[in-house]
Amino acid sequence: MKRQAPGLRRTVNVLLSAALALGLSPVAAFAQVADAPGAAAGSAAPTLIPPVSFEPVAPQSVSAPANDAQAAAQAAPAAAPAAPADAAAPAVAALTPGWTQADTCEWMIDAAGKLTVRPLGNGTSGNLGANPAGGDQSAPWCDQSKTITSVVIEPGVSTTWANYMFYYCTNLVTADLSGLDTSSVTSFHSMFDGCKKLETVDLSGLQTSKATSLSCMFKHCWALKELDLSSFDTAGVTSMFEMFFACETIKSFDLTSFDTKKVKDMRSLFRGCTRLESVDLSTFTVPYSTNTSDFFRDCPNLKRLVLAAGINLVGSAIREHVWIDTAGNTYMDSNGMLAANAARPSGAETFVHPQATEGWTLSGSCEWSVDETETLILRPLPGLSRGTLESWAGAAACPWNGAANRVISVRVEPGVSAMNCDYMFWGFRKLASVDLSGLDTSRVKSMYGMFRYCESLETVDLSPLDASGVTNMKEMFAGCASLLAVDLSGFDFSQAADASMMFGNCGELRKIYVAEGFPDIPAAAASENMFQGCAALSGGAGTAFDAAHMDAAYARLDGGAADPGYFALGRGDVNCNGLLNIVDVQIAYDIANGGHAERRDLAWMRSRADVTGPAGAPDGAVDAQDAFAIQRAALLGWGESI
Repeated sequence: MKRQAPGLRRTVNVLLSAALALGLSPVAAFAQVADAPGAAAGSAAPTLIPPVSFEPVAPQSVSAPANDAQAAAQAAPAAAPAAPADAAAPAVAALTPGWTQADTCEWMIDAAGKLTVRPLGNGTSGNLGANPAGGDQSAPWCDQSKTITSVVIEPGVSTTWANYMFYYCTNLVTADLSGLDTSSVTSFHSMFDGCKKLETVDLSGLQTSKATSLSCMFKHCWALKELDLSSFDTAGVTSMFEMFFACETIKSFDLTSFDTKKVKDMRSLFRGCTRLESVDLSTFTVPYSTNTSDFFRDCPNLKRLVLAAGINLVGSAIREHVWIDTAGNTYMDSNGMLAANAARPSGAETFVHPQATEGWTLSGSCEWSVDETETLILRPLPGLSRGTLESWAGAAACPWNGAANRVISVRVEPGVSAMNCDYMFWGFRKLASVDLSGLDTSRVKSMYGMFRYCESLETVDLSPLDASGVTNMKEMFAGCASLLAVDLSGFDFSQAADASMMFGNCGELRKIYVAEGFPDIPAAAASENMFQGCAALSGGAGTAFDAAHMDAAYARLDGGAADPGYFALGRGDVNCNGLLNIVDVQIAYDIANGGHAERRDLAWMRSRADVTGPAGAPDGAVDAQDAFAIQRAALLGWGESI
C-alpha cells in the first residue's frame, strides 16, 4: 500500500475531529471519513471498516484550513460558557465496592468484626446524614450489631446524631472514635448502652459542647475498665440519668472537668457500679432541685469521695458507712456525712471509708479481733487517735457476737467511742474479766442487756465509764450468776428511765459500789425486780438483801437502819470482788511503790486504793498510808473506819 500524502492525513484528521464534535461515535466517525469524496485520490481505496449507518447531520460550513494549526483550531469543539463560581456542582465521590453507603460516608464490617467508618470513596470528609428515626434501631449497622468486635472511625467523618450509635453491640471490645466530629450533636443518649464486653474506648476527639443529654451513655458497659472524660464539655448538659449505670468494672471516676450547673436529672448516675472505690466530684454543683435519687445505689465498695461544698446528695442511696474527713472527724452514717458536706460553705473535702488491719474486722472507725488467748480487743483504726464503733440492733447484730462462745476476756484500748452498748456482751458465757478503761460512753443512752448471761463473770469495774446520760439499764447484768461485785462509780442514775431486772438473778452478788453523792433513781423510772434473786447482796453499812425490797427503793447508798440501801462506797475493795482482805492491802502497796506499772488493771484499781489522805479523805494519790488504812479496815470490818 502506498503511503498517503501529508495533505490527505491532515484532511482525514480534520474531518474525523469534526465528526466527533458532532456527537458521532469513533467508529461511525471513522466510517464517515472513509467514505468522504477524495479520501483516496489517485489510488484505489481499501475498505477500512464495514459500512455503518448513522443519522444525517446538518451541513457544517467549514473554511479550508491554511495550515495544520488552523485546521486543528477549526476542528476543536466550541468551549461552553463558564458557569458562575458559586453555582459549580462539586464532584460526588463514588462508593467503594464492598462498602455500604451512609449519606456521604461509607462503612464496612470485615471478617474479624471490625467496623470501619470513613468518608465516601475514602475521601477527606463525609457526614453520616440526618439523625435516623427508629430509636435503638437507628444506626446504619444496627442489624449487624452482634457481629461488631471493634470500631474505628477514620478522620473526616462528622455526624449530627449519636443516640444509640452502638446500642447493644454486645461483642464490641474496643472503640476508637478519635476521627469522629460530633460538634453538632446535642444528644448522646444510650450511645454505648448494652456494650457488655467493651473494655476501652478513645473519646479524645468527641466534642460535647452542644450536648444537652448524656443519659445512659455508658449504661451496662460491664467490662469497661476506665474512662477518660477530661475532654467533655458539659456546660449545657441537663440530663445525666443513668450515665454510668452498671459500669461494674470501673474502680474510679475523675469528673473534675464536668460542669453540672444546668443538670436537672442525675438519677442512678453510678447505680450498680459494684467495684467503684473512688469518685472525685470536687467541681460538681448540685442544687436542691436536682434529682439525685439512687445516685450511689448498689455501690458496696465505695471508699473515697471528694465532694464540693454544698453539693446536695442527701438521699442518694449511698451504702451506710462510717466516713472520716481530712480533719479526722467521724460520721457514723452516710447521710450524716452528706448533710454535713451540704452545709459547708466552700472548698472541697475528701471523705474516706476506713479499712481494717489485715486479720481484724471493721466496726465503724474501730476494729476488733480475738487473739490467741481468746481476748476480744477493740481499738481505733490505725492512724486514728479516736474511733467510733458502729451501732447495732439486737444481740445477733453485735459485730463480735459470733465469738461469744469462746471469748474469755475483753480489752478496750483508749480512744474507742460507743454510740450504744445494748447487747454488747450478751450471752458471753465464758467471759471472766473485762477491762473497759478505754471505752468512751459519754454519748451512750442505752446499756440494755449489756452483760446479760455472762455467767462466768465475777467482777466488773465500770468506774471509768461516763454513764451520766444513760437512761436504759434494763437487764444490764441479769443472769450473771457468778458476779461478786460491780463498780458503778461513774454512773448517774438521775437520768434513768428503766432499770428493771438490772441485777436480776445475780445470786452471788455481794457489793455494788457507787460514788459519794450518788443520786436516787427517779420515782417515775421502771425498776421492778431490779434486785430480784440477789440474796448475797448487802449495803456498805450492813443492810442485807430483803426480798420485800427488790425495786429502786433501796437503790441508794446504805445509811444503815435509818436509811437502808444496797449500795456502798467502793474505796478499799481494790480488786472489786466484794471482799476487803489482805489481797487488797497487797495491791495497794504495789500501787504505792510503783510496782507492776505494766499492769493495765492497776490503773482502774487506783481509785479504790486511794482511801485517805492528810485531811482524812482521798487525796488523789496512793501511798503507804492508804495501804495501812485498808489493812485496818480489813481487820476491823468495813464501815466508818475508812
